[in-house]
Amino acid sequence: MDDAQADCVVVRDVDALIDAREAQAVQQWRQSGQAFHIIRDDCCHTELILAGLLGIRSGVLRGIAKSMADFVQTQGDAAWRRYADQLFLRHHVWPAVRAHHLAHDRIYGFGDRVQQLELFAPRGTLPLNAFIGAHHATCRVQCELEQALAPGECLYLTLSDATGTLVFRYPMHRLSAPTPQPDHRSAWDIHLPRLYAEPLQSGRWTQNFSVMAEGLDSVGAGSIEAQVLGMGLDACTSTSTSSRSLDPVP
Repeated sequence: MDDAQADCVVVRDVDALIDAREAQAVQQWRQSGQAFHIIRDDCCHTELILAGLLGIRSGVLRGIAKSMADFVQTQGDAAWRRYADQLFLRHHVWPAVRAHHLAHDRIYGFGDRVQQLELFAPRGTLPLNAFIGAHHATCRVQCELEQALAPGECLYLTLSDATGTLVFRYPMHRLSAPTPQPDHRSAWDIHLPRLYAEPLQSGRWTQNFSVMAEGLDSVGAGSIEAQVLGMGLDACTSTSTSSRSLDPVP
């Protein structure tokens, strides 16, 4: 949020895929000129700011790192419990952005500036989630590696779509063996979005397992097809709006 190199910062859960409605929501926020973006799209989205559905123009909140450090110091055990991130956003960020945000709130319509989403493409032509931010990590890929790994090595899964375009390269998770394997065999798995299952099973997408050094950056579009991101976000990537700084509440 304090990165001067960034135009806008958008925070999402890693198991949530971007769909057509979300791309449209981000585009509308970018064009609105508002400093902060809030999405609430399900009946369970009852927090003022959801930690995985927010956007902010870089530099809008000054001293955010110090505010986070102070929060951890003063909240004790609460700072490490589930939803502590949203507790911080509620008390330290919401008061600063309340009058400077655009909300897409389908269920409750809460906020001074609430905008409803209308699909810009016919239903069925683009992937749509049950709600924005829905998790999709329900497809599990497992494999067994027969070779021994050197220290600092990891097994990676690479997926490519029907055109040969890289979808992603992610490190896999090594499963603990109940007993040591004398032949160096090891079991690995990774959880993927469920939308990846069909193109993998049908053979339209190809998968490749490779041993590489640990700590490599995860790369790839991370979407079901390239156009999922394109229709909603291309129009707003060139938008530049100046914004003034706000102070998080101590």
